[in-house]
Amino acid sequence: MKSAVLHLSEGANMGLHAICRLACGGGRATARELAEGLGSSSHHMSKVMRKLAVGGIVSVAKGPNGGFYFEDSQLDKSLMDALEAIDGSFSCGGCIFKKGICDRKDCIFADVLKDANAAFSAYLRKTKIGNFINQQKKGKTL
Repeated sequence: MKSAVLHLSEGANMGLHAICRLACGGGRATARELAEGLGSSSHHMSKVMRKLAVGGIVSVAKGPNGGFYFEDSQLDKSLMDALEAIDGSFSCGGCIFKKGICDRKDCIFADVLKDANAAFSAYLRKTKIGNFINQQKKGKTL
């Protein structure tokens, strides 16, 4: 059974992981290189990275030495900015069951789900892409 709680689309998942790899790599990378590093489809990665470029989250250089990269101003973008560039407006799921078994008025998980969704959303909003670079330099992972 697939849960809708804290669900990210495949594209958003790929994009956030690609951002992390790109930020920690400190240079340019093609969609193919990012896809290979994540074990995903280069075609799908290319679509995701184009959305990030259109959304101003990453920059792109064309040509034989081209690829996606960050400009300094983009490092202040949040993970939520990136997620919304890929999928549009973000909202967390509300039920752990594929088909709700209650009318959501008496859900025994309501407070836990609300708190988890709020914490996840807050993390995405406060975490800047530049944090990945700073954490990497300190030898820490996020």
